[in-house]
Amino acid sequence: MASSNHSEDDDFVRRASEYWERLNENLTHVPKFHSIHQAGVTEEQLKQFESKLNITLPKEIRAVIKVHDGRKHI
Repeated sequence: MASSNHSEDDDFVRRASEYWERLNENLTHVPKFHSIHQAGVTEEQLKQFESKLNITLPKEIRAVIKVHDGRKHI
């Protein structure tokens, strides 16, 4: 049973990452987006962050942050 949930979770993470990538691709055609978009972080940056705070982020959060790390400014 756990393997089924694990597989479903992995599929969800994969699909969410794909949706973020697609959204980012579409927004490249919006000039205002260029000035506020913050690119995703690397695996190494995530590991450093987790190590510094002595935490492990959920894989769902890791996947989203790798694609899109917020905005440069509001």
